[in-house]
Amino acid sequence: MSLKLSALPVFPRPRILVLDCGARHVACGLFTAGTGGRLVLRQLAFEPHQLDPRANANWSEMTGRALAAIARREKFGGACRLALPGHHTLVKFVRTPLIKGARQAGVIEFEARQNIPCPLEQVAWDHLLVAEDGADLEIMLAAIKNDVAGAMHGATGTAGFRVSQMVPSSIALLHAFRYCHPTERHGVLLVEIGARSTHLVFIDGDRFFIRTFSLGGDVVTQAVADELQIDFAAAETRKIQVLAGSCTAIDPTVLAAVRRATVNFAGRLHLEIVRSTIGCLRYSGPARPTTVHLTGGGAIIPELPALLADKLALRVVCFDPLRNIAVLPPARVGAAAAAPMLAGLVGLATSLTSGRWPGLNLLPPAVIKAGVSRRRQPVLLAAATMAVVAPLPVIWHYHRVTTAAGRVSGGVERRLAPLRALAARNTTNLARIRETKQRIDDLRGLVESKSNWIIFLNDLQGRLAQAEDVWLERLQIAQPLTAPGAPPAAARRFILSGRLLDRNNPVSKVSTDSYGRIRGLLQLLSQSPFIATVENEHFDNAQPGILRFDFTLVLDSRRTL
Repeated sequence: MSLKLSALPVFPRPRILVLDCGARHVACGLFTAGTGGRLVLRQLAFEPHQLDPRANANWSEMTGRALAAIARREKFGGACRLALPGHHTLVKFVRTPLIKGARQAGVIEFEARQNIPCPLEQVAWDHLLVAEDGADLEIMLAAIKNDVAGAMHGATGTAGFRVSQMVPSSIALLHAFRYCHPTERHGVLLVEIGARSTHLVFIDGDRFFIRTFSLGGDVVTQAVADELQIDFAAAETRKIQVLAGSCTAIDPTVLAAVRRATVNFAGRLHLEIVRSTIGCLRYSGPARPTTVHLTGGGAIIPELPALLADKLALRVVCFDPLRNIAVLPPARVGAAAAAPMLAGLVGLATSLTSGRWPGLNLLPPAVIKAGVSRRRQPVLLAAATMAVVAPLPVIWHYHRVTTAAGRVSGGVERRLAPLRALAARNTTNLARIRETKQRIDDLRGLVESKSNWIIFLNDLQGRLAQAEDVWLERLQIAQPLTAPGAPPAAARRFILSGRLLDRNNPVSKVSTDSYGRIRGLLQLLSQSPFIATVENEHFDNAQPGILRFDFTLVLDSRRTL
């Protein structure tokens, strides 16, 4: 006797098709979710195209041709997500007062009209909530002109792709880094050098700041073309040969021209990074970076990491977007050759494993509306059919069941009426008890707070008297600083300002003895049971015989005021 076991059904793994359309190339990747939350790159297609920067109007046409070539060669097509290059997208960060509810959308639209330099009717725009600190809301605005987005959507549709979401490539870059370096979260500057533009992504925990500027590999190519008096395409070919070392017999003139152009490019990039870092800090964004990760086509310049490390005095490394990706054999050769330019693809695919992907979408509004209506039509038709047909067979049966159940429930209801009245009284009494307890707690806290204020001020007066010849000018409550997204700090801060009289030197600068007395005052204050620490000390001896001081008292959160 033998048993025949049937094979268990094999369910297909979730997959996603992503497109990264750069200024000089198109990359297309098919990813699936592997074991342990790891992405698997199953297929990859990379199609470069030559486009002179002066012919910017033909970018969508050239991109459409490249996509059509990929679709024919690799049999790609269907639903996909797309990343747009930096020279066609606008990204801005703004701060607004924290407003929740229905009014928030109106505030965001107002900020968009103020910060997007053209009428909103002419662009596809969206926003992303970055952080909130209890008082302000930090928002990222992104926009692309309607004609560019429409042309791009039409080109992808002609090639057989159905784009469901368009995002700036800088957002995809951010998600790629967080996927590849999940533990490196603070003090990071990610630099992606493209052909037409460069992205700077400052990362500090959950916060980030992005700046895109028009400086890319084309600057090196144009400098070589101008020096050697050749056209742009020939200069691009010679630049790649020199940087990749693919030609052993290189004309020394060409080699020197490329080297000069790359050094000048590194200098300009350094200045932009420094300026962007200062602007980021003024914006109160992420902390100053300690590590720079380079990626993009411009990162293949061999001397660039060393030049930037020397100029910035920071650790500069090359970012490998495939470090946590399982690459299958069909995609292995192409992935190894184009690795510096695959960060956008990896970032777009991270939603398969993390489940976190922003709802930002720069598709034209008309396309989004048409897509929603098209997706709803089959559902609405099926629902209408079910609503008409499904109830008919069971209406008669349930009518009989309902009649019988009604008779039974009537008797049960009569027996339950007294119990329900008792339960209602119990509920009312419990609510009154809770309300009374809450009032008692509130009164107890008020009494404790009032007495603690008196004790605190008496304690402060006594310690100032011990220091002698000290008087206060200001005692002000300061709002505690909290990290974005964190709950408000429990410790309360007071700004304390005053003066100390130097009796021994009434007409000259304050003596060393007075500094010792003020240090003694700080020691006395730090010993107070109400004060956890003293910080932000500042002294001013500009007035003869008087030492002005101000510092911040951080109160012990266990003693309520």
